[in-house]
Amino acid sequence: MFHPLKLITGSYFSGNDLMQDYCIIDQDAAWQLFGSNDVVGMTVYIGNVPHIVTGVVQRPDSRMDKAAGLNSTVVYVSYETLSAYGTNNGINHYEIVMPNPVDEFAYSKVKEGIGIDEKNVEIVENSRRYSLPNRIKTILAFGTRSMNGKAIIYPYWENLARGYEDIIALLTVFMLLLSLYPVVTVIWCFVHWWRHKGWTLKDVWHTGKDQAERAVERRREKKHSHKRGMSWRNWNGSWRKTLMLTVNSPG
Repeated sequence: MFHPLKLITGSYFSGNDLMQDYCIIDQDAAWQLFGSNDVVGMTVYIGNVPHIVTGVVQRPDSRMDKAAGLNSTVVYVSYETLSAYGTNNGINHYEIVMPNPVDEFAYSKVKEGIGIDEKNVEIVENSRRYSLPNRIKTILAFGTRSMNGKAIIYPYWENLARGYEDIIALLTVFMLLLSLYPVVTVIWCFVHWWRHKGWTLKDVWHTGKDQAERAVERRREKKHSHKRGMSWRNWNGSWRKTLMLTVNSPG
């Protein structure tokens, strides 16, 4: 689930296995020790104690991966083996997957549950790590972001994530500049056109006022002409009725 390793051969071992004398080695260690990647079932001695190889993984070898800490051969062993034959500084890194129904819910719950002074711990919320608001925060923290007053050594995957944060923040700066260019161009064109136009707002006002007055006059004239036509029709109809009554009365 977290930072899966690409298996070349073999399989992973589990903390629930009865025997904990298993190990997984990377391909460089496989070639250095056995001259092949097909070494599942082979024995590796750690502190003069035999450990069985259950799988071979591919170690990322990009420039960023090497700078993050994957610059040497890696062997994965159980916690018991590390405690007995290696340098054990304790479990100092936890990763949690939990529901986050509202913003900062999971972060606040973890922060409350740890119960450790914030000077000795750092909590990272990854679900929106590369969102635009967080990228803006990274840009604004330029110059102080690399300063660390806590006695914390980041694991290689956190170093890698922080490195990609810087790269994405730089790309965001270019994106904002490219987005700003057409806006500035449009504003400049508008200002240039405005300064060289052949009219003013006062001219527009007077022109609009004249057009409105002419429209009112046309409606007024149309209304008066309509009333004159109605008067003529009414008078003409009355005259015809009078004429008809005059002609028909002698009969």
